[in-house]
Parts: sequence; C-alpha cells; structure tokens
Amino acid sequence: MRTAPGANVAAVGRALDAALARFPGVVVSGRGAFTAAQAGTLASQSDASLVLNGILLAYIMIAVVNSLVMATAARAREFALLRLIGVTRGQVRGMMRRETGAVVAAAIGIGTLAAVPPLVSVSAGVTGNLMPDVPPLEYLGIVAVVVALGWASIMIPARLAMRSRPA
Repeated sequence: MRTAPGANVAAVGRALDAALARFPGVVVSGRGAFTAAQAGTLASQSDASLVLNGILLAYIMIAVVNSLVMATAARAREFALLRLIGVTRGQVRGMMRRETGAVVAAAIGIGTLAAVPPLVSVSAGVTGNLMPDVPPLEYLGIVAVVVALGWASIMIPARLAMRSRPA
C-alpha cells in the first residue's frame, strides 16, 4: 500500500497494526521483508524439486541398467553357440562393443531429441528466446554418464556370460 505524500508513515503503520490485531498471523511489513520471505520460500521449493528430480533420475538409471544387464545375460546361450561354431571370445566381444556403441548412440540421440521440445518451450516462456541455454560441460557430463552406464551394463554381463566354456 502507498501513503499519501506527507503522511506520517509510522502513524499509518500503527493504525494498520491496530486494525489487523483481531486477525492472528497477519503482519504488516515492508517490501524488503516480503521479498526476502518469498526468496526463501522459492529456494526451499527449488531444493525439494531438485531432490525429487534426483530420486527420479536414480530410479530411471537403475531401471535402464537392470534392463540392459538382464537382456545381455539372457544371451549367454547365443554367445555359447557362437563360440561353438568357431567364433572367438574376442570376436564376440567386438560384436558386443559395436552393439553397445549403437545402443549408447541411440540413447544419446533419442534422449537429446526428447529433451529439446520442453527445453525450447521453457526457454521461450522464461527468456523469450527459442534457443535454450544448455551449458556444454553439463551436456557432456550427461553424455559421459550415459556412455559409462550403457557400456558397463552391457559389456560386463557379456564378459561374465562368456567366462565359462561353451559346452
């Protein structure tokens, strides 16, 4: 609220306090106090949102790794058959490296394409610019995590599946 030019601000504050005394919890404060309270509320909501997103991403990573490990482990008979017909362990591992590369490349490509529409819409709504501001190092970090998880969740079970003799 604004006071009239020349009004006694302290007297207006006392009158407001007296008028609002019958409403518990209602407080008269200045713009600075209101802005600080809002900033604190937004910061705590942002922290909670960050934690919830982290939990969601961890769940998704566990689900994806589990699916890749189980799908690769289920191919143990295929690996044994390949070895029985004369394919060496190195050739099977080479085949798995190429398959892993294709899976990881597809995951990065599809993940990037899936992220573009929401990033563009948020960027347009917040900044008015259609080009989202994604720091290159953060994107490369995400790609590195995808590569590491994909590689480990396919290549480790493939090596374990070929550890025993095929027959």
